[in-house]
Amino acid sequence: MLKSETLAGIIDIYEDDYENGFKRLNEVMKHVTTIQLSQSKLAKIPGLISITEKKGLCHILVNDKEITWVDKDE
Repeated sequence: MLKSETLAGIIDIYEDDYENGFKRLNEVMKHVTTIQLSQSKLAKIPGLISITEKKGLCHILVNDKEITWVDKDE
């Protein structure tokens, strides 16, 4: 639930055109800190999901091959 909600929250920023993968990573990381995660029961525990966890969820999405920072043609 947290992963899918995070993906939904970042997808528009992620899909923008970027000069390189590092710029994509930075923009997504900035944006993920602004989204509200509320669907998971874990998100309802005050203080459990901080900025660090939100950024970590983005890296989990990469590890799970849901997103990539670098385009194949870069």
